[in-house]
Amino acid sequence: MSRVNRQAWNRSSAPFYVAEDRAEESRQYVSFLLNRDEFAVDISEVQEIAKLSGVRRMPRSPGFVEGVINLRGKIVPLINLRERFHIEKAGYDRYTRVIVISVRDRWIGLIVDSVSEALRIPSRSIQEAPAEAVSEDVEFIKGIADHNNRLIVILNMQKVMSAEEIDILAGIKNFLQIECAPRTNST
Repeated sequence: MSRVNRQAWNRSSAPFYVAEDRAEESRQYVSFLLNRDEFAVDISEVQEIAKLSGVRRMPRSPGFVEGVINLRGKIVPLINLRERFHIEKAGYDRYTRVIVISVRDRWIGLIVDSVSEALRIPSRSIQEAPAEAVSEDVEFIKGIADHNNRLIVILNMQKVMSAEEIDILAGIKNFLQIECAPRTNST
């Protein structure tokens, strides 16, 4: 398996190879790091991977909302996954990436420390998270994969945020689209 091109990635130009194991049921994931912990999201939910830049901070937004970016004309709210998952804060560096996903027909950017790779994980390698290891409010964890001697937390991105939180993000996006719309002079 090769590492993901650290510049940018999108569906139409996937510049990397994926390890294949077609002999059994498996799914493709994009893995990423937060702190030293490895997480993964289903590759079908990923719209794009980009460098973090041009963040516009939003006043009075929830603590896990870092701001918004303009991604080729599309306003994308940014979620700081470290903050969302209660992981120690850290500064951004040249490896920091935004994984743009689609949740309930809305694009959301997830700020991660780095993107590791695209990989295929056999279904038999994914187990339910032990009840003793997680609190009740982590229904966004699909399971834990034991893959190539690595434990990878598989996330259900459709459940990382509540419907109410998605609506808050939609409100921020709508506000910005109105504020940034070209104005016409009526003199």
